[in-house]
Amino acid sequence: MTLSAFLRDYLYIPLGGNRHGNLRRVINLMVTMLLGGLWHGASWTFVVWGGLHGLYLVAHHSVGNVFTRYLARLLPRTATVLVAWLITMLAVIVAWVFFRAVDFTSASTILSAMFSIVDTDSFPKILFNAGLDTSRGLWLILTWSLVAVLPMNSNNLFDRHLRICMQSHSVAWFSTGAAVTMITALITINELRTSTSPFIYFNF
Repeated sequence: MTLSAFLRDYLYIPLGGNRHGNLRRVINLMVTMLLGGLWHGASWTFVVWGGLHGLYLVAHHSVGNVFTRYLARLLPRTATVLVAWLITMLAVIVAWVFFRAVDFTSASTILSAMFSIVDTDSFPKILFNAGLDTSRGLWLILTWSLVAVLPMNSNNLFDRHLRICMQSHSVAWFSTGAAVTMITALITINELRTSTSPFIYFNF
């Protein structure tokens, strides 16, 4: 049971989902995401995080298709997908600032730094203060960005592997054995090590 599945199956659908008109769907989305934010902790920053995701979903269901069709008339399909992806990434990153910030002052400071124009003279020092050459650093950012975007992501790999497992019992048994072995090894390593890194949700 994931948090997304819980919010969908035990909050959004029981509230009525999208079965009672657009206004009710908007209300259900906002209530679900606000409660999802509060689930992470009793802080207004989490409420804002959940509320922003609710607004994103409302915007997607309300004008997403119209906006996509408008872009499709102006740009090629590949460019349209790229623009939509960039807008989604930017919106989610802004919301995650509130999730990780300890208060609104910290969130405001982070957002100001994210969207302010950096002084070109101090840019290399700010971005690569470890002594990395600016041009080399930019090429590294471009290269790893392409690696992150172009190959299949973990969800695609899992879906493909799941289909293979459903078609082949031998692959399914092998995958189960490998997963159990890996989990056992991780538990053993975690129990034997001397230092621990607290899991973020232990704070909630």
